[in-house]
Amino acid sequence: MRHIIALAATVALAVITVNAPARADEDDWFKRHDYNHDARWNWKEFRRAHYQWLKDHPGEAHWSDRRLRQEFNRCDVDHDGYVHCDQVRTFHHW
Repeated sequence: MRHIIALAATVALAVITVNAPARADEDDWFKRHDYNHDARWNWKEFRRAHYQWLKDHPGEAHWSDRRLRQEFNRCDVDHDGYVHCDQVRTFHHW
């Protein structure tokens, strides 16, 4: 039984360790494109970050502003005109 608990703890730690750098990168990406430093993106910040993403990942599909606006509205679950990092993380499947 002790071996099972130790193995489970090791696996849990490995999962946290593997996911931690990715989450830190996502948070850095979000902060870098939060131009007014209010911990959320408005439409312009969301759009600019998306186009920067396309420059960095040329294989990604290009969306029209209309489609991108629809995704912004979908991410803006509380309909306050802003999206937060967790909402954008869902959009980009980070």
